[in-house]
Amino acid sequence: MLRITVGYPRQYWPSKTRFLTRTWAGWDEDLTPEEVYDAGRGWWRLGDRALRERYALLISRSTVRQAIEIIGWNPEGPVDGRRAFEGRILGPGHPVYDRYVGKPLVVRSRNPVGYVDDEELA
Repeated sequence: MLRITVGYPRQYWPSKTRFLTRTWAGWDEDLTPEEVYDAGRGWWRLGDRALRERYALLISRSTVRQAIEIIGWNPEGPVDGRRAFEGRILGPGHPVYDRYVGKPLVVRSRNPVGYVDDEELA
């Protein structure tokens, strides 16, 4: 499972593709689920392992804020060496959502992107 840590909202460079257009990134409690989704789904420097992951967790302030089922990646391939995904926001009743969203997940890495190994959900 892909783990993406986002910080406070901040200005972001404009996207060079229509796949993900935005001028900011980050998390704030006033954001809608769709805004959280757009804030966390790209643009990240990712290796090939990320392309095989089925789910992504968006984390801010050591708490999982959203779980997403990944359904595709930017069709143009990496943009400036970075990728973005598209997916479906998961809700209550889905095992990934129920297990992670709203719960603490302490990340001990400066890298905002990493992985969560969960054999039960593989």
